[in-house]
Amino acid sequence: MRTAAKLLSAGSLVAGLSLGLSATAHADPYEFAGSFPTQTECVSAGDQGVADNSWSSYRCTLFEGVWDLYVRS
Repeated sequence: MRTAAKLLSAGSLVAGLSLGLSATAHADPYEFAGSFPTQTECVSAGDQGVADNSWSSYRCTLFEGVWDLYVRS
């Protein structure tokens, strides 16, 4: 019974590692487009890009005290 439990645990570990590797293999579909001192300015730039069809969507992320704009084509 112990051998079966060990094999099951080992299989679960391998499956978990495989899932983790496949998740990191996919590239983030967003590209960095600029940094802004406030969230309002970042959102404004993101909205403007969507309005003029420069990108289809965006996200603003706070990083080291500035708001980074990431866009998706």
